[in-house]
Amino acid sequence: MKAIVISDRHALLPFAWRLRKEGVETKVVVFRDRFEKAWEGILPKALSGKEKNREGWDKLIEEAKEPDTLVLTDSRKAQAIFKDAKADAPMVLGSGPSTPFSDIPAIFLVGWFNGEEAQEPCYIIPDWGAYQGGMGRMVLGGAVLYNPEFQYGAYPLIPSEVFKEAGFRGIFLVGLKLNTVSKEMEPVGYTTGWPFLATHLYLSDQPNVGQLLTGEAKPTFAKRFTTGMLVSVPPWPVECNANSRLIRLEGLAEEDLGSIFFHDMQVLNDKEVWTAQLDGLIAVVRGAAQTPAYSRAKVLQIATRIRVPEVQYRMDVGGRVDSVLIGLEEVGLL
Repeated sequence: MKAIVISDRHALLPFAWRLRKEGVETKVVVFRDRFEKAWEGILPKALSGKEKNREGWDKLIEEAKEPDTLVLTDSRKAQAIFKDAKADAPMVLGSGPSTPFSDIPAIFLVGWFNGEEAQEPCYIIPDWGAYQGGMGRMVLGGAVLYNPEFQYGAYPLIPSEVFKEAGFRGIFLVGLKLNTVSKEMEPVGYTTGWPFLATHLYLSDQPNVGQLLTGEAKPTFAKRFTTGMLVSVPPWPVECNANSRLIRLEGLAEEDLGSIFFHDMQVLNDKEVWTAQLDGLIAVVRGAAQTPAYSRAKVLQIATRIRVPEVQYRMDVGGRVDSVLIGLEEVGLL
């Protein structure tokens, strides 16, 4: 298998690194020029700067047509470039059908759609705000993924026929909110592709991401709960297009690195980890366990070791999990 990962900013770069670690020959393109410094020193870029012209894209499309080659992208513009290619265009795993969210979801359903059916749907319980009392109701500061042993009412809430008709393959995210009259959870919108943080939570516990992408394996989870938390510095999330300061990331042990998805990051002097001065979203820290309390504890243990000035993260990450699970059981979804 070969993979070409085209990240609009830096969201998909950790997964390009994961594929390389699995032995997949992986090429990387950062679509927006300003974010090309992300992962500099670790992930070489297949196209950069002025190379991202018609000739450069045509060459990459031809490479993508080689057998057993997949293209992953969260950039709708890049997806359009590949779809405008000839009839023998490569398989592109990107965005599919989506609807606007009519309200802020209380929880989400996340799962994998293999082109025919939804597989292994899980619940995501979000923490809105970059930190307690932080900026933005629609800015995720963290979330907990819960993979229940038995699913009762989740599948009817997933628009599987819409996804199938569109030929979609990838991760879907359905927003849910309680109808206070009927006392039932109802969809308030859905999105597809590689939704931020949901992708981190869903893919991080997969034993082999490459085999999941090709359809050789179904999604599986070794643990019931996976907590993910954003670690950032200003200007995130107020100015997502403003540069962060150049800061060296210190305090991490080598064993921590397998639990961190870096974003605004570069490696200097072969081994020193610094911010890439992009937007201040340093990393997503994750921890998986059989209980929500232990998965939260794992995340906070690592986050507290990241020593940077003005660091931002939620000390209360996952604090709503117990009450939400009780509510899900009361409405018949567990």
